[in-house]
Amino acid sequence: MLLKNTNLETYINVSETVTPQWEWVEKGFTDFSETINNTETEKYYVGYQTAFYTNEGTTRTYNFDLDLYSDSTLGMKLNDMANISGRQELQVLRVEKYRPGTVTGTYKAFKYNCLVSFSEKNAGAGNVVINIKGTMLVNGDGITGTFNPTTKTFTPDTN
Repeated sequence: MLLKNTNLETYINVSETVTPQWEWVEKGFTDFSETINNTETEKYYVGYQTAFYTNEGTTRTYNFDLDLYSDSTLGMKLNDMANISGRQELQVLRVEKYRPGTVTGTYKAFKYNCLVSFSEKNAGAGNVVINIKGTMLVNGDGITGTFNPTTKTFTPDTN
């Protein structure tokens, strides 16, 4: 099966409490793209003509573009965050709908803590849609698990 973006769903935790409230990234989002960059160090040692490379790690970012709707819980959460300066954090959940979990109705998922940076909030003229753009940078290691879209429950893997 050739995979498309419809096979990959993204959820963001909008809860202000310990209990997560996962909202699907859909209404208003015109972009939610993922960028993965490897960081390598190049060194030349005495007596060698070729370089040695060391993989220092991977950086994962999500770029988003959102047209704001008043009935979107996730959109309003990002709107509130864009109005506040300082360090902003969210949890992002990537669900691979093409990889069923061990329990019926669940799918392979990856949860990330992200730092949010807003690059633009355009209100424009009175008849222009409010638009918010920014980036979410994964902060730390992700957690592998399964997600049930019906109950909106993420369960971390035990190993």
